[in-house]
Amino acid sequence: MVTVMRIHLLLLLALLLAFVAPTSAPAAELVTIRGSPVVARALSMAIETLSKDYDIEINFVAEANGLETVDRLGREIIDVGLYTRKLLPTETALHPQKRFNETLIGRQAVLVVVPDQVWNSGVRALTKEQFIGIYERDFKNWKQLGGEDRDIAYFNREVGRGVWDLFMVFLYGDIRKAPLSKAEVLNSAQEVSTTVEFNGGAISVLEYSELKRDARLHALGVKLEDGTIIDATPANIASGRYEMSRPLYVVTSKRPTGKVHELVKFLTGKDGQECVRKAGHVPLAEFMDETPAEPAKPAPRRTTETPSTRLDTEPIVTATLPATVTSHSPRNTTVVVIVAAAIVMILLALSPLIFRGKKRHR
Repeated sequence: MVTVMRIHLLLLLALLLAFVAPTSAPAAELVTIRGSPVVARALSMAIETLSKDYDIEINFVAEANGLETVDRLGREIIDVGLYTRKLLPTETALHPQKRFNETLIGRQAVLVVVPDQVWNSGVRALTKEQFIGIYERDFKNWKQLGGEDRDIAYFNREVGRGVWDLFMVFLYGDIRKAPLSKAEVLNSAQEVSTTVEFNGGAISVLEYSELKRDARLHALGVKLEDGTIIDATPANIASGRYEMSRPLYVVTSKRPTGKVHELVKFLTGKDGQECVRKAGHVPLAEFMDETPAEPAKPAPRRTTETPSTRLDTEPIVTATLPATVTSHSPRNTTVVVIVAAAIVMILLALSPLIFRGKKRHR
């Protein structure tokens, strides 16, 4: 009887070891990231690929304070910082011994949109001063701007959110200089699209990827002082010529190495740039096409830490992603199998004693 039980246990142990052999891949390396959720949207598109193909586990925490992020980078508490601008001198001065590395991965852009009626009347581009005049209600009729006799109906976006912030930075250079508007606020892209399309004198703001191809809306160009018109094309956005846009940077405290280097290389390569596009941003010039991708919705993930209080002037979206994103590592399955195998081995060792005790009891 003891011999039969041992044979069964040995077979079970062999099956467990056969299972663990192909699954005991090297543990994924954790890369800790803080910064702008706007940039992190691209990372959220790539979490599964990074874990499966690159053994990179991502831990992201939203951080609106640029000084805190660069300080953590300089002290090597985190591996990567995400910014929607270049680092400021006051930030790099925190760790003058560090040579911070800033890698551009794409750009975020907003569009000022109007319906067919305004577009067809001849209003195709406006100067920055004219955009300001509409926002501040100095212009109240499209006839003042070269269009037909039609009242201007400006619809604002939610104050303090990414679309509004980026538009205000374009208009005033600093969101703290922007006056409050009494215009009606539209909270979603769908609300903007519907309201502007069916209001003949309307004007509002959308993020680049939110302009649907089948919508009867048109993005106004920006007219420069010399009369040049810069339209919101992917090429103009990627080059930075279109001013209602901002860069997306991945920042490290030194030249990236190891898994951080692999992460940066992925984000600037073909697959990573497709993630940038799917996140609703404009990829680097060499990876562009002329059609914006509709942004994918990232899977919900566990939140364990809240963002810090906003202290700098970086425009930032605070609700697009959860505060913390952590990718899954397959090593837990391996641990369970190893523990099970250990239990089987213990049973093998104790089996003679168990059956000897049973015989004595009889």
